[in-house]
Amino acid sequence: MALPDLTLLSALASFRPTACIRNRAAKRILSNETLEKASKKEGRKNMNRRRVLWLMAFVLGTAAAWGSAGRAEGASAAPMKVSFGMPTTPPNLVHIGPWVAQEQGFFKEEGLEVEINTFEGGIYVFRNIVSGGLDAGGGAGAAAAVSVAKKAGFKAIYALAPRFSSTLTVRSNIKTLEDLKGKKFGVQEVGGFADVMSRLVLRKANIKPDEVTFVPIASADVPPLLAGQIDSAVLHVDQMILARQKDPSFHPLVKFWELEPNQLFLVVVAPEKKLAAEPAKYQALVRALVKANRFMYANKARTVEIAEKYAKIPRNVIEPAYDELVKGKVWAQNDGLPRQKVEYTIDRMVQVGNIKQEERPKPEDYVAVSIVEEAMKRFPRIPDYD
Repeated sequence: MALPDLTLLSALASFRPTACIRNRAAKRILSNETLEKASKKEGRKNMNRRRVLWLMAFVLGTAAAWGSAGRAEGASAAPMKVSFGMPTTPPNLVHIGPWVAQEQGFFKEEGLEVEINTFEGGIYVFRNIVSGGLDAGGGAGAAAAVSVAKKAGFKAIYALAPRFSSTLTVRSNIKTLEDLKGKKFGVQEVGGFADVMSRLVLRKANIKPDEVTFVPIASADVPPLLAGQIDSAVLHVDQMILARQKDPSFHPLVKFWELEPNQLFLVVVAPEKKLAAEPAKYQALVRALVKANRFMYANKARTVEIAEKYAKIPRNVIEPAYDELVKGKVWAQNDGLPRQKVEYTIDRMVQVGNIKQEERPKPEDYVAVSIVEEAMKRFPRIPDYD
């Protein structure tokens, strides 16, 4: 609604009707004819006065209505708050997308006020989402499938990194998959990312889980590996590079983006009830994250700068790790949740025994399809990233 004309308001506010009969005229003895003319003239003046007063009331009423509308619009423009969880403290390079969205203003651009919280593993992010402590958050795609099968009450809305960025990094005395028998595997928790990925490797090596030892560790896997507490760890590329700088004998026995190119790695999930109640907020969240991921592919220097700030990793580690992630197309450019990858991830969890066949969820149980489709309408699809 347009602003009222302040000049007009000022003029109307200062309006003073001229007296119908001046003082010197009042001193005269008026004839009947003169009185009649004066009466008619005063009537016209009174009519004009009423018109002006009506116009003033109309304009002032319009101004009041405009003010009310402005206040209503301002209230509706208040940012939508999101409590967002990420699975490592501090983040690794592969997780940096939400911080890029924050630093580059993509959250604000979408009308969001996002608080990013970090945890010691995606399983804790999922637990906080289920309990209501978080509005959304990231974790392993495989663990999300297991949670969906158990009716956890959340769905995926985006995949920050649909492809793995991790390796199974081992000591120098481990040369082949068969050498893993009897060794100590570092994991955050049963059902967590490192646990799931370690079991995939063991299955490929035909080694039973009870033939190795699972050692609970924090999400910072490198220190226990260096200290000799474990023999193998699931490390992100930047962690692996950092570990090799400290001890060149460590090497990646398995690169998971090669071992499992179709299994979803890092997905963002949100509670089903909140998705139904606030679809616009979650569509905005997806759009902001898509913008961040596309920005990262196009802006290495700025991405490295943000990662250096939040991941607390040296630049000489981040830069080669960035090149590896870009080359492997690890970060999503689209929604990151193609149906074939969702189905593959679910089937893989059934195969390794983490999901019972009778509890196998459908892709529609895993993905909030309507949220994703609506959010992606604003973006041209980039081929070769599904």
